[in-house]
Amino acid sequence: MNIKKYNLKKYKDERGFFLETFSKKKFKNQKKFNFVEDDISFSKKNVLRGFHGDFKTWKLITCIYGKAQIGVINFNKKDKDFKFNQYFILNSSNPCQLLIPPGFGVAYLTLSKEVIISYKQSQYYGKNRQFSIKYNSPCINFKWKTNKFILSKRDRMATHLY
Repeated sequence: MNIKKYNLKKYKDERGFFLETFSKKKFKNQKKFNFVEDDISFSKKNVLRGFHGDFKTWKLITCIYGKAQIGVINFNKKDKDFKFNQYFILNSSNPCQLLIPPGFGVAYLTLSKEVIISYKQSQYYGKNRQFSIKYNSPCINFKWKTNKFILSKRDRMATHLY
């Protein structure tokens, strides 16, 4: 899989902390994308935001607050790693980022009481061009850290991947 993980440096003192979540310098050799949109997602414990993605958007994902299980699945049918999936635990204590290429579905499950996730995207959001994959699709056999989920209608109605 082409998922890249970047560790971030957290500067802490008696006031709190400072965290640089993006620097163009870090991605200066990356000619494939240019980030155009930032999004923030706040979720409560056990919220599962299902596998969504499209075939044009690069995503840079950071856990700003709390702890989450981030699931990633390759939905590119032409790729030899089609359906390959893995997960990462992101948290604000040991900050890092995931760079997700186009064609991958991304989901996350809130493991802490609350979580704030930041998405930096290379395309403007367009629900009509996105795919959704059911969080419990049997062919991917994804191992979530719980089985008690709070789901949106979109994620409850997503299609299974076979």
